[in-house]
Amino acid sequence: MMRDHLDEQFESYLTRDDDALLGSQFFETLAEIERRRAQETIEVTLRLINGRAQFEPSDHIRTQGNALWVGDKRIVVKMAE
Repeated sequence: MMRDHLDEQFESYLTRDDDALLGSQFFETLAEIERRRAQETIEVTLRLINGRAQFEPSDHIRTQGNALWVGDKRIVVKMAE
């Protein structure tokens, strides 16, 4: 898609005559979503089984063995003596 055409479509979307959010409302809503996300706490339990880290299954976050996933990140926990 040509850049000018995309710019025209974007401008058309922004100036449409419906219940569109104002820019300030959009950013206030986005900030509130981020604020709430930052306040969320997820607890996980890590056990040491035969010398290896092992997360217990969780209904709130994906875990497998010594790994857990946060968004698109896989976090691997290793034990050190």
